[in-house]
Amino acid sequence: MTTSTPEDQSENILNICFNQDTSCFAYSGNTGFTVYRSDPFRQSIKRIFNGGIGIVSMLFRCNIMALVGGGKNPEFSPNKVMMWDDHSQKSIGELIFRSPVKSVKLRRESIIIALEYRTYIYNFSDLKLKNTIHTISNPNGLVSISITSTSNAIATLGTTKGSIRIENYQTNKTHIINAHESDISCLNLTDNGKYLATASSLGTIIRIWDTYNGQKLQEFRRGTEQATIYSLIFSRDNKYLASSSNTGTIHVFKLKTNADRYSELYNLSTNNKQDKITNSTSSLSLFKGYLPQYFSSEWSFVQFRLKHEKIFISFTEENHKLLAISDDGHFYKISIIFEKNTCICKEEEHFVFS
Repeated sequence: MTTSTPEDQSENILNICFNQDTSCFAYSGNTGFTVYRSDPFRQSIKRIFNGGIGIVSMLFRCNIMALVGGGKNPEFSPNKVMMWDDHSQKSIGELIFRSPVKSVKLRRESIIIALEYRTYIYNFSDLKLKNTIHTISNPNGLVSISITSTSNAIATLGTTKGSIRIENYQTNKTHIINAHESDISCLNLTDNGKYLATASSLGTIIRIWDTYNGQKLQEFRRGTEQATIYSLIFSRDNKYLASSSNTGTIHVFKLKTNADRYSELYNLSTNNKQDKITNSTSSLSLFKGYLPQYFSSEWSFVQFRLKHEKIFISFTEENHKLLAISDDGHFYKISIIFEKNTCICKEEEHFVFS
């Protein structure tokens, strides 16, 4: 494990996020924003402003970003999205709204902007409005998008408590999923938009959905006590799901792929250590349908604890490695190590960046 602490640690972090392929992450604060490379860890961009930046949204490692003002002294209005060209270090366009912007997501052809009661989709090239989605109150700007060139899906809140609306612009189909009884606290699509992970404000149950037909595929139990889930992240090969919450514990669950279901159906064996790992279940799970939900849910097959209250995570391209960033300025690289029928997580790198 390596640890490094830079000298400048003065700025409060207002927003922090990975780019689409986790090669970079950005944090913004009261005097601008900074972008770091994930591997190897190093500062890539640092821009100083007179005011605060509340949101930075990147498009892979493109020089075009979306910025929204924030903090006590915003550089731009919180009701405005500034399209920023970092090569020329100037704004090249703006979108203005009547209420504060909650989140911004970028695709190569689209800009997705979430306000509290609406989600807007704009053309990237000319900033023309393509679609408006009405939602229930969405104070955290929950919206997720597919990022591959072969898919174009958006998931955001529906118009009723606990519901999710999925728009698939390739098939021109809309699905409404009644995912939870409580308010939605976190949601995320796979890169190809085929699967969706959701969690409610209770933070105890995580559900996996097929976005093509709205069917529930799996249900995981994170824990028994209420928690705020900040991240639900799929591995690049869609074999694993990781979650982080205000408990500081990262949970990793195994997803049942089509190959897994085929192997179960025909009782096929495997010599792959990763394939032999299964999620934990209650000893009473055989009575599924007769006992409370607590006994029939699947539990994570491995956990890792970090001493931070607010953690955001993502899988790397290697699928068995996780990156974690905290809102108090810590970066971790964590390996998932498979050993026979067991699995452990190991911290490889730790840097302090704010």
